[in-house]
Amino acid sequence: MKKLFGFVLLSVILWGGFHLIRLHDQAIFLSEKQISLLNASHYASEKDVPITSGREENAILERINSLRVSKGLLPLKPDKSAVLLAVHHSALMRKQSRLEFDLVGQSSLETRKTDIGISDTCFYALYADTNISRVLEQIEGGEDPLYSKSGLTHVGIGVVRQLFPLRYWVTIVYVKRIAHLDEFPTYIPRSSIETLRWTLEENYSKPAVKLTIPTGEVKELTVKRLTGGVYEAEIPFSQGKYTVEILASGPYGVEVAHVIPVYVQVQREKELTRKRYHFPDTDEENPEKAMFELLNRDRARHNLKPLQFSPDLCEIARIHSRNMSKSGKVVHDLPGYPNLGERLQDARLKVLKQAENIASDVTIEDAQENLMKSPGHRQAILDSDFSHVGIGIVRHKNLLYITQNFVSFIPEVGPSEGKRMLLGRINQLRRSPLRENATISSIAQKHSEKMAASGRMMSTGSLKDRLDSMGIKFRQISFLVVSGPTIEGIAEEIRKSQNIGSSSMEEIGIGFRQSDDGNLWVTIILKK
Repeated sequence: MKKLFGFVLLSVILWGGFHLIRLHDQAIFLSEKQISLLNASHYASEKDVPITSGREENAILERINSLRVSKGLLPLKPDKSAVLLAVHHSALMRKQSRLEFDLVGQSSLETRKTDIGISDTCFYALYADTNISRVLEQIEGGEDPLYSKSGLTHVGIGVVRQLFPLRYWVTIVYVKRIAHLDEFPTYIPRSSIETLRWTLEENYSKPAVKLTIPTGEVKELTVKRLTGGVYEAEIPFSQGKYTVEILASGPYGVEVAHVIPVYVQVQREKELTRKRYHFPDTDEENPEKAMFELLNRDRARHNLKPLQFSPDLCEIARIHSRNMSKSGKVVHDLPGYPNLGERLQDARLKVLKQAENIASDVTIEDAQENLMKSPGHRQAILDSDFSHVGIGIVRHKNLLYITQNFVSFIPEVGPSEGKRMLLGRINQLRRSPLRENATISSIAQKHSEKMAASGRMMSTGSLKDRLDSMGIKFRQISFLVVSGPTIEGIAEEIRKSQNIGSSSMEEIGIGFRQSDDGNLWVTIILKK
């Protein structure tokens, strides 16, 4: 009898253990239907799969939304695709027993986001604890919690429970949905023209669409506005990988609404995570220099000249990164803080062209990789017009706030050099060269200096009076005033003047002045 009792007891223990292990395994793996949706066929598609919210997920959602409401923010709506991404990442963390954004043998969260069919901007938070109440406390704590970020609209929460030892693995995916897409394919089996349609959230307007084509070149597409606030763009596709980006102007300047990788007759690549460069605790210049090297590596791959590292631009970039970290917003225009143009002006830097990339990420490699995946940011990085860059990186907790400022500087040109260069260009347009008249040039020079000081074009009427007052005789006289940032542009405007090539003109006076903002002011007097 004792043997029989022992056998029954052992059977019960084994049966219970089997089901506990089975339950344990179910906490690690997704259902077959959920796994099939990890590679979505369309962006913005409704997930036809029952994703149940348990007690823990509901508790987290209720806490997040009560905290948002207390701060005057709208509650977040659950998003099925974001929930699937969150559950998948929590299951992977449980399987590897690692609280990490980058997991061994897996593509990055950003890559898996687009695989699932999410093209919006997302932010991620990870937690692991033996008690779900402590997870709620961690969500609420901190100076700038993710749940309070401006512009958030949706959320996905994934909780996976580990039994041995007891632990909750939690992933929260916060979604910022600026534009609402109609369904759009992730894979296209043949060359075609596809129509992208979307609407914008309130406070957003002036959408633009940029496209990275398989060669790596970036193009801007025509956007049409339809009735009912609907926008559309026709996109031609042939074989290869494309990246479509929708941008829109909002309260904080231009923002990225969607980044949409599209594969045409090619397989989606599997981008595994790898060892990253981690931000050091002591040396603030190293990550900026390291990102500078990554920038020039990307330019070298496209046969572009390397950018030069500018300490002045770095300081300008750091100002913005510090301001972004204080506000918790990754935007170009922060209320109460100077934008790029104002920062350049305050630093008295004379630039011909400028652009700014901003990002927040856990590593500089992730940030640079994601910037290159965005057509608009990629365009700035690979712009052959830019000669210098400044990079500012500020760490706040586990995030890096990154600013890249690109410029082409306006070279300083003195009056003597400017006159010499322009006289040479002018005489190349003529059969017989003009002789410079020093007296006339002094009159023209004073006129250019007045224009540079006032920052505006001035009438040439006073020039004739000045010539008369100095007793300068002429049978024919002609005046021309030109302003612009470059010698090349000035020379082109001069070339268009009818009198420059006239054989009747014999002498010339040139006034040349560069103002504090780098603009060139030129006065030309032609005399016979």
